[in-house]
Amino acid sequence: MKRIYESTQNGGVVSAGGKRIEATFVVNGTFDKYTIRVWPLTYQTKQQSGQINTERHPDGRTFALFHVHPEGTGPKPSTPGNNYDGNKLGDTGNADMHRYDCYVVSSRGLWMYSWRRKQSVQLRANMDWTLPCSRKPLLPPVWVAA
Repeated sequence: MKRIYESTQNGGVVSAGGKRIEATFVVNGTFDKYTIRVWPLTYQTKQQSGQINTERHPDGRTFALFHVHPEGTGPKPSTPGNNYDGNKLGDTGNADMHRYDCYVVSSRGLWMYSWRRKQSVQLRANMDWTLPCSRKPLLPPVWVAA
């Protein structure tokens, strides 16, 4: 996660014109046997395009997506109608459609949206997600409406 965050130069400000971008990696397969795929940077403003695997893919289905929200955007996964494009999906709508959990990394914390629960939870506050788990435990789970 830290490498993905740093690839956006600490929160999504890229020197080429100061454009705010996102960086993403997906986890494919199963909890017991998985692969992590880093999406190439697309340099889109406050969004990114990449491949979500289905069950038929050799690496297995995408079951988790981690991405950076740049400074100036919200810390939680975006929702239908409340996203940069103003579209009907956002982070949570895409997660529901493709059945994966969506994690958002930012300077304001680590959030997770569960497509099964249809709710979000903050797992770490501020930059605590950069610390080893033994030094800073997860926050108590307080699920909120997406």
